[in-house]
Amino acid sequence: QGADVVIIDFRIDVLTAAEIASAIGRSSPKTGIIALARDHGDGAMLRAVEAGASGVICESDGFASVVSSVRAAAQGLTLIPPAAIADPTRRITPREAETLDLLADGLTSRQIAETLGVSYVTVRTHIRNLASKLAAHSKTELLARAYKLDLIAQRSRPAG
Repeated sequence: QGADVVIIDFRIDVLTAAEIASAIGRSSPKTGIIALARDHGDGAMLRAVEAGASGVICESDGFASVVSSVRAAAQGLTLIPPAAIADPTRRITPREAETLDLLADGLTSRQIAETLGVSYVTVRTHIRNLASKLAAHSKTELLARAYKLDLIAQRSRPAG
């Protein structure tokens, strides 16, 4: 029999923590997973949900909060409100969405700037804002998260 609840430290290496959480979820689906994060920000919530965690606790949370989170996770409850995950995606501006779509089409930042009629610096700012909102550390990770969240417009691609 596996553990009822596992707390995984997401503060150090997010990729390793996410892999561990996913592996636990596959091998022991009834085990509650709680992510230990630096803060309750959108990025922490998004990474935790993607990894299969049912909750997030922070190093600044009080003892009572940690205990109640562990008890809830042991009962199979999800402690992350759906609104906490939807917020980052709702705050993406129309121009950021256009930038994201063009990035997904394989355009460089300079090509996106030319297409949108804005400066290169503006495009880099849009990409940096998107990465922050989706808790991504690279363009590749940004695109992967955007695809997973269905944020990239689905268009018919020309054959070729």
